[in-house]
Parts: sequence; structure tokens; C-alpha cells
Amino acid sequence: MAELETDAGRVRIMLVDDNQQFLTSVQRFLSNEHLIDVVGVSVTGQDFWAQVNILCPHLVLMDIALPDANGLELTRQLRRVADAPRVIVMTVYEQSVYGEAAVEAGADGFVTKDAFGLSLLPLIRTLFNKQKPMIF
Repeated sequence: MAELETDAGRVRIMLVDDNQQFLTSVQRFLSNEHLIDVVGVSVTGQDFWAQVNILCPHLVLMDIALPDANGLELTRQLRRVADAPRVIVMTVYEQSVYGEAAVEAGADGFVTKDAFGLSLLPLIRTLFNKQKPMIF
């Protein structure tokens, strides 16, 4: 993986998704990248808010549909916070309207869950090399 621009050279990632199987897959996938640390996992919006300020992630991977919250609304609210982490919205929905809605909510990018294996790492590299938002 190319050198990423963060404080210590490693990207601290927080996962927000209520699908345990998907969370396990993403954690396993990201564990192979030596410059990425998964620092926390939240399965609800309430849990996300309880953890995000403590964990101080550089990047949040945010699902759109959570049991108690809408990931797009969480993204909007997070963007209002000073020094907010970057956000990539991930969802099973492949319609381009979701990608557009994610960017309108302030997300730095959008990846479908079906494409995360091919698209997630290039998007992370792009974000931490300060290039514009991308939709995969």
C-alpha cells in the first residue's frame, strides 16, 4: 500500500455496520494492510457517537441502514464536528442515487459492499493522498 498521509503513517479506521458477517469480512480484509488499524466497531448509531470521540479515527466506514439510525444522517451530523474524520459510506444498494446521496451528506466516498474488495483500498489511498471524492 502506498504511504498514507496521517499523523503516524497509519490510518485509524472505525467500522459502523450492523451486519456481523460483513464486519468480520471487512476486518479480515483490512488486517492484511500493514498501514491500517481498525480501532473500533459500532453496530448502532448510539454506539457510534459513544465511541467516535474516544477512538479518534481518521476514517469511518459507515453503513447507510442501522437499526437505530440512518448512516447518511450520521454522516451529515459528523461533518459538523470540528476535525471530523473522513467518511466512506458503504451499502448493499447499488443504485447511483445512494452514491450521490452519500456525497451530498458530506461523505468523502461511496463503495457498494459487493465491490469493497476491489474498490475500498484504492479509495482509501485516494482520500489520504488528498484527491477528490470517488464513487465506486
